[in-house]
This record gives sequence, structure tokens and C-alpha cells, in this order.
Amino acid sequence: MKVYTDPIDAEAIPDGTFGGARFRSRNRGTTTRCWSPAEQRDHYNALAVAIGAPLRPDDGAAA
Repeated sequence: MKVYTDPIDAEAIPDGTFGGARFRSRNRGTTTRCWSPAEQRDHYNALAVAIGAPLRPDDGAAA
């Protein structure tokens, strides 16, 4: 969202850009690979172990 602001008050609406364009972390046209259900479950379980939360059960749908 681009809103005109006075240069002195560029951070009146704090968006971290100080009135400039937003930074793009990657080139346009690139995509991020989606995680498979097995990768999602493994990652969730690793995080759950770290914080002591219940693990996600293995539903047998692993490919």
C-alpha cells in the first residue's frame, strides 16, 4: 500500500520502508517449492518436540 506522506513524517504509517519502495526478497517469476505432507508432518513434529507440544500422528498417507 503506497500512501503519500510528507518526507519528514515518512514513518507516520510504520511499514519499515521510510517512505521508499518495499524490498523484494527474490526476483519476480520465481516460486517457492511446496512442502510434501510428510515434510510438513516431520517439521511440525520437530518443532513440537522442541516446545513440548503433542506430536502430529502418522496418518499412513506418506508417499
